[in-house]
Amino acid sequence: MFNITRKRLFVKLKEEEEGEKKEKSYSVIVDSPHESHKRFNFPKFSKSVRIRFGTVDPKRKEVDIEINSIKAILNCRDKVKMKTIFRKKGIPSPLFHTQPIFSFPLVIKKRGHSRGKGMYLIKDKEDLNILRKENPFFTNSYFEVFKECDVEFRIHVIGNKIFHIDKKTLRKDKSEYWVKNLENYKYLECKYDLPIKLLKKSIKAVKVLGLDFCAVDVAMNILTKEFWIYEVNAVPGMRTVIKNKYNIVLTNYIKNILN
Repeated sequence: MFNITRKRLFVKLKEEEEGEKKEKSYSVIVDSPHESHKRFNFPKFSKSVRIRFGTVDPKRKEVDIEINSIKAILNCRDKVKMKTIFRKKGIPSPLFHTQPIFSFPLVIKKRGHSRGKGMYLIKDKEDLNILRKENPFFTNSYFEVFKECDVEFRIHVIGNKIFHIDKKTLRKDKSEYWVKNLENYKYLECKYDLPIKLLKKSIKAVKVLGLDFCAVDVAMNILTKEFWIYEVNAVPGMRTVIKNKYNIVLTNYIKNILN
């Protein structure tokens, strides 16, 4: 009798334990250095999830699902590595060199630049010599052929889908400026259709780097429809409307993985 009672108790405890496992849920971990990425409103999931916005700290707590792997983020953090992958995979991007070139105009950029920092437009050899005095060996830099464009876009991609496109518009208090970052340009939702080829190459750029999501910076000549991809950004700044869209698409993306 005692053995039967103990056996029933053991079964009951096991059932309760299994029930707790089934009911357990996890909050999404958002790793990001950007202020605009705080306070997302993700639901809890049955497995632990980390979303990386450009972070590469390997010492973080292990999770079941990681959105944007460290390897993928490193592919786009180093702009030379990113552009080398683009070149190999047929992604149109301005020609670049790791050694000084003397075809002007050109742009000198830091390999790990973001938000337009560490970028210099060099119009002639005199400009180059002035900059060389500050940084004789152009440490941690690369050289990109400067290409004029009529318009530039930021295309937000997750998986194999585009979910938002912004057109970059010069701010009224700024004179014409070639660095199209948030300081100099407003990002307003694009109201017209872009060439299908441009959209497909933007999606491919994300895929070849191994990213789950990011923002793609694309320039275009309106008359010829020629376009090129400058870079992708795994830490895109977000105004409220963009953040709300990311909240929805990332939630659905995680649900699809779990299903």
